[in-house]
Amino acid sequence: MPRLTDSTYLKQRAYLVGLWDRDGYELTLIRPTEQWELHGFFRLAEPLTDEQALAHRREVTAEDPSLANRAGKAYVRLLSEVSANDARLAAMPASLPPRKKGDPRPTRNITVRTLVRPEIDYKRLAHALYEMALLDEKRKRSS
Repeated sequence: MPRLTDSTYLKQRAYLVGLWDRDGYELTLIRPTEQWELHGFFRLAEPLTDEQALAHRREVTAEDPSLANRAGKAYVRLLSEVSANDARLAAMPASLPPRKKGDPRPTRNITVRTLVRPEIDYKRLAHALYEMALLDEKRKRSS
């Protein structure tokens, strides 16, 4: 297996940061543990200069030598999943025909995926707690 050069590391990091900055959807195609490994090795959520990114790579490799290997496997798996997902999307029709009234088929399939965030998003957490409190209050009133 060829060694990861600084240039390749920076290219891979730029690709992953681009995915993360868009919305991170593609990262949900791999397992949460693999997402953590990518975040740990590449620091996707932080704006780093090339020098800072390479310094981080050296530090994290010294602390956890196997992280580079695990992150590399996660990166290859991510590329494979993104490619497979793109092929699935290309094969789908642009729009589905309208459903007729009384059609017994289920409306759609729902898939839930996990997106790992390396830092707590306090605004989202507060919003979720607020919405839960409103729902709880609404349930109490209707009982």
